[in-house]
Amino acid sequence: MKKILLVAALAVVFLCTFFLIFFTGNDKNIGVTPNETTENGEDKNNEKVYDYDLNEYVTIGAFPKVAYDTAKVDELVSDTINQVASNFAEKKEITDRAVKSGDTVNIDYVGTMDGVAFDGGTDQGYDLVIGSGNFIPGFEDGLIGHSVGEEVVLDIKFPDSYHVADLKGKPVVFTVKINKITETVVPELTDVMVASLQQSNYKTVEEFNLFITNLATREVIWETYVKSCEIKKYPDKEVNRYISNVISNYTIQAQYYSMTLDTLLSAMGFSGLDDFKAYIEGDVKDTVATEMVIYQTVREKKIEISDDEYKTYALEIAKENGISSIEELEKQVDKNYITTGVYQKKIINMLFDASESE
Repeated sequence: MKKILLVAALAVVFLCTFFLIFFTGNDKNIGVTPNETTENGEDKNNEKVYDYDLNEYVTIGAFPKVAYDTAKVDELVSDTINQVASNFAEKKEITDRAVKSGDTVNIDYVGTMDGVAFDGGTDQGYDLVIGSGNFIPGFEDGLIGHSVGEEVVLDIKFPDSYHVADLKGKPVVFTVKINKITETVVPELTDVMVASLQQSNYKTVEEFNLFITNLATREVIWETYVKSCEIKKYPDKEVNRYISNVISNYTIQAQYYSMTLDTLLSAMGFSGLDDFKAYIEGDVKDTVATEMVIYQTVREKKIEISDDEYKTYALEIAKENGISSIEELEKQVDKNYITTGVYQKKIINMLFDASESE
Protein backbone atom coordinates (compact mmCIF):
# COMPACT_ATOMS: atom_id res chain seq x y z
CA MET A 1 0.00 0.00 0.00
CA LYS A 2 2.78 2.40 0.85
CA LYS A 3 4.19 2.17 -2.67
CA ILE A 4 0.81 3.16 -4.06
CA LEU A 5 -0.26 5.90 -1.67
CA LEU A 6 3.05 7.44 -0.79
CA VAL A 7 3.52 10.62 -2.77
CA ALA A 8 6.90 10.35 -4.43
CA ALA A 9 9.49 12.51 -2.72
CA LEU A 10 13.21 12.59 -3.32
CA ALA A 11 15.59 14.22 -0.88
CA VAL A 12 18.66 14.90 -3.00
CA VAL A 13 21.51 16.19 -0.92
CA PHE A 14 24.28 17.95 -2.73
CA LEU A 15 27.77 18.31 -1.45
CA CYS A 16 27.91 21.97 -2.16
CA THR A 17 31.67 21.83 -1.85
CA PHE A 18 31.25 18.69 0.29
CA PHE A 19 30.77 20.75 3.38
CA LEU A 20 28.08 23.35 3.50
CA ILE A 21 28.09 22.38 7.14
CA PHE A 22 25.66 25.05 8.21
CA PHE A 23 22.84 23.61 6.10
CA THR A 24 21.79 21.06 8.65
CA GLY A 25 19.74 17.91 8.75
CA ASN A 26 21.09 15.88 5.86
CA ASP A 27 23.61 13.16 5.26
CA LYS A 28 26.49 15.04 3.67
CA ASN A 29 27.65 12.02 1.69
CA ILE A 30 24.46 11.51 -0.32
CA GLY A 31 24.19 12.80 -3.83
CA VAL A 32 27.76 13.24 -4.95
CA THR A 33 30.37 10.77 -6.06
CA PRO A 34 33.74 12.55 -5.84
CA ASN A 35 36.20 12.21 -8.68
CA GLU A 36 38.71 9.38 -8.43
CA THR A 37 41.66 10.53 -6.39
CA THR A 38 45.18 9.49 -5.55
CA GLU A 39 46.16 8.49 -2.02
CA ASN A 40 46.99 12.15 -1.38
CA GLY A 41 43.51 13.22 -2.37
CA GLU A 42 44.61 14.82 -5.63
CA ASP A 43 42.26 14.60 -8.59
CA LYS A 44 43.73 12.02 -10.99
CA ASN A 45 42.21 13.97 -13.86
CA ASN A 46 43.77 17.20 -12.51
CA GLU A 47 40.51 19.00 -13.24
CA LYS A 48 40.24 22.27 -11.36
CA VAL A 49 36.84 23.55 -10.34
CA TYR A 50 35.83 26.99 -11.66
CA ASP A 51 39.13 27.41 -13.47
CA TYR A 52 37.74 30.26 -15.61
CA ASP A 53 36.62 33.88 -15.34
CA LEU A 54 33.41 34.07 -13.30
CA ASN A 55 32.59 37.72 -14.01
CA GLU A 56 30.04 36.81 -16.66
CA TYR A 57 28.30 34.41 -14.25
CA VAL A 58 28.15 36.15 -10.87
CA THR A 59 28.43 39.57 -9.22
CA ILE A 60 29.08 39.49 -5.49
CA GLY A 61 27.19 41.69 -3.03
CA ALA A 62 28.45 43.94 -0.25
CA PHE A 63 31.35 42.34 1.62
CA PRO A 64 32.18 41.65 4.40
CA LYS A 65 29.42 43.54 6.24
CA VAL A 66 25.87 42.30 5.75
CA ALA A 67 22.68 43.07 7.67
CA TYR A 68 20.91 39.89 8.72
CA ASP A 69 17.53 39.11 10.24
CA THR A 70 17.74 38.01 13.89
CA ALA A 71 14.20 36.59 13.66
CA LYS A 72 15.54 33.97 11.24
CA VAL A 73 18.29 33.14 13.71
CA ASP A 74 15.74 32.74 16.51
CA GLU A 75 13.61 30.49 14.30
CA LEU A 76 16.58 28.25 13.45
CA VAL A 77 17.58 28.02 17.12
CA SER A 78 14.02 27.16 18.16
CA ASP A 79 13.68 24.53 15.42
CA THR A 80 16.99 22.95 16.39
CA ILE A 81 16.12 22.82 20.08
CA ASN A 82 12.74 21.26 19.26
CA GLN A 83 14.41 18.74 16.97
CA VAL A 84 16.84 17.68 19.70
CA ALA A 85 14.09 17.60 22.32
CA SER A 86 11.98 15.43 20.03
CA ASN A 87 14.58 12.69 20.40
CA PHE A 88 13.38 12.41 24.00
CA ALA A 89 9.68 12.51 23.08
CA GLU A 90 7.22 9.99 24.48
CA LYS A 91 4.14 8.48 22.90
CA LYS A 92 0.83 8.92 24.66
CA GLU A 93 -2.31 7.05 23.64
CA ILE A 94 -5.31 9.34 23.22
CA THR A 95 -8.81 8.16 24.17
CA ASP A 96 -10.68 11.38 25.00
CA ARG A 97 -10.57 13.39 21.79
CA ALA A 98 -10.68 13.18 18.00
CA VAL A 99 -7.77 13.07 15.56
CA LYS A 100 -5.85 16.29 15.01
CA SER A 101 -2.84 17.27 12.93
CA GLY A 102 0.39 15.83 14.28
CA ASP A 103 -1.23 12.70 15.73
CA THR A 104 -0.20 9.21 14.73
CA VAL A 105 -3.24 7.13 13.84
CA ASN A 106 -3.27 3.37 13.48
CA ILE A 107 -5.67 2.51 10.69
CA ASP A 108 -7.12 -0.24 8.52
CA TYR A 109 -8.17 0.87 5.05
CA VAL A 110 -9.53 -0.42 1.75
CA GLY A 111 -9.30 1.60 -1.44
CA THR A 112 -11.74 0.98 -4.30
CA MET A 113 -12.15 2.39 -7.78
CA ASP A 114 -15.53 1.95 -9.45
CA GLY A 115 -16.44 -0.32 -6.55
CA VAL A 116 -13.48 -2.68 -7.04
CA ALA A 117 -10.47 -2.82 -4.71
CA PHE A 118 -7.34 -1.81 -6.57
CA ASP A 119 -3.91 -3.33 -6.22
CA GLY A 120 -1.90 -1.88 -3.33
CA GLY A 121 -4.85 0.07 -1.92
CA THR A 122 -5.48 -2.03 1.18
CA ASP A 123 -3.61 -2.36 4.47
CA GLN A 124 -4.20 -3.12 8.13
CA GLY A 125 -2.59 -1.75 11.27
CA TYR A 126 -0.81 1.05 9.41
CA ASP A 127 0.62 3.92 11.48
CA LEU A 128 0.12 7.25 9.73
CA VAL A 129 1.30 10.65 10.98
CA ILE A 130 -1.41 13.20 10.18
CA GLY A 131 0.13 16.12 8.32
CA SER A 132 3.15 14.17 7.09
CA GLY A 133 1.98 14.37 3.48
CA ASN A 134 2.83 10.72 2.99
CA PHE A 135 -0.59 9.85 1.59
CA ILE A 136 -2.35 11.44 -1.36
CA PRO A 137 -4.14 14.78 -0.82
CA GLY A 138 -7.38 14.48 1.10
CA PHE A 139 -6.57 11.23 2.88
CA GLU A 140 -4.89 12.59 6.01
CA ASP A 141 -7.06 15.71 6.33
CA GLY A 142 -10.13 13.52 5.95
CA LEU A 143 -9.34 11.73 9.21
CA ILE A 144 -9.08 14.91 11.30
CA GLY A 145 -12.03 15.28 13.67
CA HIS A 146 -12.83 11.57 13.79
CA SER A 147 -12.37 9.31 16.81
CA VAL A 148 -11.16 5.83 17.67
CA GLY A 149 -13.52 3.14 16.41
CA GLU A 150 -15.01 5.31 13.67
CA GLU A 151 -15.16 4.16 10.07
CA VAL A 152 -14.49 7.05 7.70
CA VAL A 153 -15.33 7.05 4.00
CA LEU A 154 -13.08 9.29 1.90
CA ASP A 155 -14.08 10.28 -1.62
CA ILE A 156 -10.83 11.59 -3.09
CA LYS A 157 -8.78 11.27 -6.24
CA PHE A 158 -5.19 10.60 -7.15
CA PRO A 159 -3.15 13.58 -8.37
CA ASP A 160 -2.83 14.01 -12.13
CA SER A 161 0.93 13.74 -11.65
CA TYR A 162 0.73 10.44 -9.75
CA HIS A 163 3.46 7.99 -10.79
CA VAL A 164 1.13 5.00 -11.38
CA ALA A 165 -0.42 5.52 -14.82
CA ASP A 166 -3.65 3.60 -14.07
CA LEU A 167 -4.35 5.81 -11.04
CA LYS A 168 -3.44 9.27 -12.36
CA GLY A 169 -6.32 11.65 -11.73
CA LYS A 170 -8.70 8.79 -10.93
CA PRO A 171 -11.46 9.18 -8.30
CA VAL A 172 -11.30 6.54 -5.57
CA VAL A 173 -13.03 5.71 -2.31
CA PHE A 174 -11.13 4.77 0.83
CA THR A 175 -12.93 3.17 3.73
CA VAL A 176 -10.79 3.78 6.80
CA LYS A 177 -11.20 2.44 10.33
CA ILE A 178 -9.37 4.31 13.10
CA ASN A 179 -7.92 1.81 15.55
CA LYS A 180 -5.84 4.03 17.80
CA ILE A 181 -4.68 7.64 18.20
CA THR A 182 -1.24 8.41 19.60
CA GLU A 183 0.15 11.82 20.50
CA THR A 184 3.84 12.64 20.59
CA VAL A 185 4.73 14.59 23.73
CA VAL A 186 7.97 16.57 23.36
CA PRO A 187 9.53 17.50 26.73
CA GLU A 188 11.38 20.68 27.58
CA LEU A 189 15.10 20.23 27.05
CA THR A 190 17.09 19.72 30.27
CA ASP A 191 20.75 19.68 31.24
CA VAL A 192 20.55 15.90 31.70
CA MET A 193 19.28 15.47 28.13
CA VAL A 194 21.98 17.73 26.72
CA ALA A 195 24.70 15.94 28.69
CA SER A 196 23.48 12.60 27.34
CA LEU A 197 24.34 13.78 23.82
CA GLN A 198 28.01 13.47 24.85
CA GLN A 199 29.24 16.43 22.81
CA SER A 200 32.41 18.26 23.77
CA ASN A 201 31.04 21.66 22.69
CA TYR A 202 28.25 21.77 25.28
CA LYS A 203 27.14 20.04 28.46
CA THR A 204 24.18 22.18 29.59
CA VAL A 205 21.10 23.74 27.99
CA GLU A 206 22.70 27.19 28.29
CA GLU A 207 25.88 26.05 26.57
CA PHE A 208 23.84 24.26 23.91
CA ASN A 209 21.81 27.41 23.21
CA LEU A 210 24.97 29.49 22.84
CA PHE A 211 26.51 26.92 20.51
CA ILE A 212 23.40 26.62 18.33
CA THR A 213 22.89 30.41 18.26
CA ASN A 214 26.44 30.86 17.00
CA LEU A 215 25.93 28.32 14.21
CA ALA A 216 22.48 29.68 13.32
CA THR A 217 23.82 33.23 13.14
CA ARG A 218 26.57 32.13 10.80
CA GLU A 219 24.10 30.26 8.61
CA VAL A 220 21.74 33.23 8.33
CA ILE A 221 24.62 35.61 7.60
CA TRP A 222 25.94 33.26 4.92
CA GLU A 223 22.52 32.79 3.31
CA THR A 224 21.97 36.57 3.38
CA TYR A 225 25.29 37.16 1.68
CA VAL A 226 24.69 34.54 -1.02
CA LYS A 227 21.25 36.01 -1.76
CA SER A 228 22.80 39.46 -2.09
CA CYS A 229 24.96 38.20 -4.95
CA GLU A 230 23.61 38.31 -8.50
CA ILE A 231 23.73 35.07 -10.44
CA LYS A 232 23.69 36.02 -14.10
CA LYS A 233 23.82 32.53 -15.54
CA TYR A 234 25.08 29.04 -14.76
CA PRO A 235 28.15 27.39 -16.26
CA ASP A 236 27.24 24.23 -18.15
CA LYS A 237 30.50 22.58 -17.10
CA GLU A 238 29.72 22.65 -13.38
CA VAL A 239 25.98 22.00 -13.70
CA ASN A 240 26.60 18.96 -15.87
CA ARG A 241 29.31 17.76 -13.50
CA TYR A 242 26.93 17.70 -10.56
CA ILE A 243 24.07 16.17 -12.51
CA SER A 244 26.43 13.45 -13.71
CA ASN A 245 27.59 12.81 -10.14
CA VAL A 246 24.04 12.53 -8.82
CA ILE A 247 23.04 10.12 -11.59
CA SER A 248 26.16 8.07 -10.90
CA ASN A 249 25.25 7.92 -7.22
CA TYR A 250 21.73 6.69 -7.89
CA THR A 251 23.01 4.20 -10.46
CA ILE A 252 25.18 2.69 -7.72
CA GLN A 253 22.20 2.62 -5.35
CA ALA A 254 20.11 0.85 -7.98
CA GLN A 255 22.82 -1.76 -8.49
CA TYR A 256 23.00 -2.30 -4.73
CA TYR A 257 19.32 -3.30 -4.78
CA SER A 258 19.76 -5.34 -7.99
CA MET A 259 17.72 -2.82 -9.95
CA THR A 260 18.28 -0.78 -13.07
CA LEU A 261 18.41 3.00 -12.76
CA ASP A 262 15.17 3.27 -14.75
CA THR A 263 13.42 0.90 -12.34
CA LEU A 264 14.64 2.85 -9.31
CA LEU A 265 13.56 6.16 -10.78
CA SER A 266 10.16 4.73 -11.67
CA ALA A 267 9.70 3.51 -8.09
CA MET A 268 10.53 7.04 -6.92
CA GLY A 269 7.81 8.45 -9.12
CA PHE A 270 9.82 9.68 -12.12
CA SER A 271 8.78 8.98 -15.70
CA GLY A 272 12.39 8.60 -16.79
CA LEU A 273 15.90 10.02 -16.66
CA ASP A 274 14.92 13.36 -18.22
CA ASP A 275 12.21 13.81 -15.60
CA PHE A 276 14.74 13.07 -12.85
CA LYS A 277 17.25 15.53 -14.30
CA ALA A 278 14.60 18.25 -14.42
CA TYR A 279 13.76 17.56 -10.78
CA ILE A 280 17.33 17.85 -9.49
CA GLU A 281 18.36 20.75 -11.72
CA GLY A 282 17.13 23.39 -9.28
CA ASP A 283 19.17 22.01 -6.38
CA VAL A 284 22.19 21.56 -8.63
CA LYS A 285 22.00 25.20 -9.67
CA ASP A 286 21.74 26.28 -6.03
CA THR A 287 24.91 24.33 -5.34
CA VAL A 288 26.73 25.82 -8.30
CA ALA A 289 25.57 29.34 -7.38
CA THR A 290 26.99 28.94 -3.87
CA GLU A 291 30.30 27.68 -5.17
CA MET A 292 30.53 30.53 -7.68
CA VAL A 293 29.94 33.03 -4.87
CA ILE A 294 32.77 31.44 -2.89
CA TYR A 295 35.28 31.54 -5.72
CA GLN A 296 34.33 34.99 -6.96
CA THR A 297 34.60 36.36 -3.41
CA VAL A 298 38.01 34.74 -3.01
CA ARG A 299 39.25 36.27 -6.27
CA GLU A 300 37.79 39.76 -5.92
CA LYS A 301 38.73 40.17 -2.27
CA LYS A 302 42.09 38.44 -2.72
CA ILE A 303 41.45 36.02 0.10
CA GLU A 304 44.32 33.66 0.81
CA ILE A 305 44.62 30.70 3.13
CA SER A 306 47.81 29.87 4.98
CA ASP A 307 48.96 26.32 5.57
CA ASP A 308 47.95 26.62 9.22
CA GLU A 309 44.47 27.86 8.25
CA TYR A 310 44.04 25.02 5.81
CA LYS A 311 44.96 22.49 8.48
CA THR A 312 42.67 24.10 11.06
CA TYR A 313 39.64 24.37 8.79
CA ALA A 314 40.19 21.03 7.08
CA LEU A 315 40.40 19.28 10.46
CA GLU A 316 37.10 20.92 11.45
CA ILE A 317 35.54 19.70 8.22
CA ALA A 318 36.87 16.18 8.79
CA LYS A 319 35.46 15.99 12.32
CA GLU A 320 32.11 17.43 11.24
CA ASN A 321 31.84 14.60 8.72
CA GLY A 322 32.91 11.86 11.10
CA ILE A 323 36.42 11.53 9.68
CA SER A 324 39.32 11.22 12.09
CA SER A 325 42.04 13.21 10.34
CA ILE A 326 42.90 15.49 7.44
CA GLU A 327 44.87 12.65 5.88
CA GLU A 328 41.80 10.40 5.85
CA LEU A 329 39.67 13.25 4.52
CA GLU A 330 42.08 13.84 1.65
CA LYS A 331 42.03 10.15 0.78
CA GLN A 332 38.25 10.11 0.59
CA VAL A 333 37.51 13.44 -1.04
CA ASP A 334 38.86 15.38 -3.99
CA LYS A 335 41.10 18.09 -2.56
CA ASN A 336 39.32 20.65 -4.73
CA TYR A 337 36.20 20.13 -2.61
CA ILE A 338 38.17 20.40 0.61
CA THR A 339 39.77 23.65 -0.52
CA THR A 340 36.39 25.06 -1.47
CA GLY A 341 35.04 24.17 1.97
CA VAL A 342 38.04 25.78 3.64
CA TYR A 343 37.53 28.99 1.65
CA GLN A 344 33.88 29.00 2.61
CA LYS A 345 34.71 28.65 6.29
CA LYS A 346 37.11 31.59 6.14
CA ILE A 347 34.60 33.75 4.24
CA ILE A 348 31.89 32.96 6.78
CA ASN A 349 34.21 33.92 9.63
CA MET A 350 34.97 37.23 7.91
CA LEU A 351 31.27 37.90 7.39
CA PHE A 352 30.45 36.94 10.99
CA ASP A 353 33.09 39.26 12.44
CA ALA A 354 31.97 42.24 10.33
CA SER A 355 28.18 41.89 10.16
CA GLU A 356 25.40 43.17 12.36
CA SER A 357 21.73 42.38 12.84
CA GLU A 358 18.94 44.47 11.36
